[in-house]
Amino acid sequence: IFTKTLGLDLKRGSLTLPLIYLLNSSKQSGAKSILKNIFSSYPAESQLNRVKELVLESKTVPQAYQKARVYVDRAQESLKIFKSCPAKESLIKLSELCLKRDN
Repeated sequence: IFTKTLGLDLKRGSLTLPLIYLLNSSKQSGAKSILKNIFSSYPAESQLNRVKELVLESKTVPQAYQKARVYVDRAQESLKIFKSCPAKESLIKLSELCLKRDN
C-alpha cells in the first residue's frame, strides 16, 4: 500500500487487495458488477467514485493494511539475523514506507 490516491489503481486497471476483499465480501454484491465493468472497459468517473465509496464503506483498506503489517513484520523479523548497518536500516525504513498511505 503506497502513497497514492485511492482511485489511481482503478484507473490503471490494477486489482489491489482492498478490491479483492471487496469482491469477496458477500455484503457488496453490487460491487462485483461495477468492478467487472471497470476492468473490462474505460470506466466513467461516476463508476470510479462509486467503487471508492464501496471500498471506504466496506473497511477493506484497514483490512489490507493489517495484512501488509503482517508482511512488514515478517520482513523486519528476517532482518534480525544481520548486524546493524546502513543497508539494514534502509530496508527497515523502506518496509515502513510501504505502510504509509494518503487517501
